[in-house]
Amino acid sequence: MKLHRALLALSLGYASTLSAAPLTAEEVTVRRLQVQVPSTFAVKSDAMSAEVKAAFPGGFPQSLGSGLALKVAKAGKLQFWVLNDRGPNGDSPLWQDGTQRMSSKVFPVPDFAPAFGVVEVSEEGARLLEMQPLRDAQGKALSGRPLPPGSVGSSLEMPLTDRLQALSYDAQGVDPEGIVDAGDGTLWLCDEYGPFLLQVEAKTGRVLQRLAPGSGLPDILRYRRPNRGFEGVAFDHGKVYGLVQSTLDIEGKTEDATFVRLVEYDARSKQTRNFAVPIEPVYKKNRDAKMGDLLALGQGRFLMVEQGKGADGVMRNSVFLLDLNGASDLQQRTVEGKPLESINSRQGLLSQGIQLVRKEKLLEMRDLGWMEEKLEGITLLPDRQTLAVANDNDFGLKASLGKQKDWEKVVADSSGQVKDLSGKVLEERYKIEAQAASDSRSRLWLVKLPKKVDQYFGF
Repeated sequence: MKLHRALLALSLGYASTLSAAPLTAEEVTVRRLQVQVPSTFAVKSDAMSAEVKAAFPGGFPQSLGSGLALKVAKAGKLQFWVLNDRGPNGDSPLWQDGTQRMSSKVFPVPDFAPAFGVVEVSEEGARLLEMQPLRDAQGKALSGRPLPPGSVGSSLEMPLTDRLQALSYDAQGVDPEGIVDAGDGTLWLCDEYGPFLLQVEAKTGRVLQRLAPGSGLPDILRYRRPNRGFEGVAFDHGKVYGLVQSTLDIEGKTEDATFVRLVEYDARSKQTRNFAVPIEPVYKKNRDAKMGDLLALGQGRFLMVEQGKGADGVMRNSVFLLDLNGASDLQQRTVEGKPLESINSRQGLLSQGIQLVRKEKLLEMRDLGWMEEKLEGITLLPDRQTLAVANDNDFGLKASLGKQKDWEKVVADSSGQVKDLSGKVLEERYKIEAQAASDSRSRLWLVKLPKKVDQYFGF
């Protein structure tokens, strides 16, 4: 029946999500692990304020699940590459500089260096073994602070201390969100600032090359939403794939876009292609769809995480099968001079000859008991039957300002005071606080499917 539906869809010119039911909890076996993190890996710095040190006396819990890739599988042990992002950060009031207002973000550890590491899984459990900071060509550790306004990759955020004082921008700042082993002593990381693709020397953490929109990558990627650049990266036979987290925002005219872009970079020829991956039609706003990670399976096939809260208020963390075979290359494609994102339906894209990436749901992680909001790492074991998934714990922090929930309705400036939009000074004080311990843990699950993942590509 599934094959019949697939053939019918193709005969009608469709290349979108099929309606086959995903696997159920009864069909899979799950090993649920909490990664043990030695206290030496806690995030701390002399630059932290007294208030933050008091709230986190042992430092911030390390974050490990912004990316996940298999490193070694032998002798009854598994080793995974893991990744954190731009560091501990919290939502914060708008920043006012003179008459101008802009978004801001608090960085309580301003000198934090994004890093990748190794987690080992054995019969005893999962344990973090090492972390390696990302470094520039001279060996200097990079930071996770935003890039200056006007530069490629700027998120238009003002970096602040937890006392709401301005920090400096970092022209080399990175916010890594995916990791994959190229098998030649280098890793490829993706970043959601640029979005950038970074080739990194595994032994030293040195960034060997940084690809950016208009400089190695399609220029249209500069329209990524702030902090919604690349969220997943994959590698297959010399080709690097970057998955944009959400739909592009092209001059405010593409709110109804129905796809995210998947970019292919050929490391040998330096050529790129990009494809349209349809988002699920379940969100109140299409921009609410967030991709989580990407995994290459070979022969143009992938696994992808898509997540977000639907219009029904239900949170989803879904694993999808993707098939690029037959999908259209979007490079240089427009419609009457407008970007393809201006077309607000899949049928409209098909009428323009655009074949979308084929996609089918494999698993709903919530059905297996997954409770974390952010599933941002996925990889596959050598048996090609067992998935490994990991969460991003956001370094175990949350920001608060009394009962304030909408950060767009409060303003801070160099005085350190917080005011409402009318200029009234608020009595509430901005704080960086610890999340509940259960929300601060790094989890790594091993999910064994009934059969090899390749056998599910019957659509």
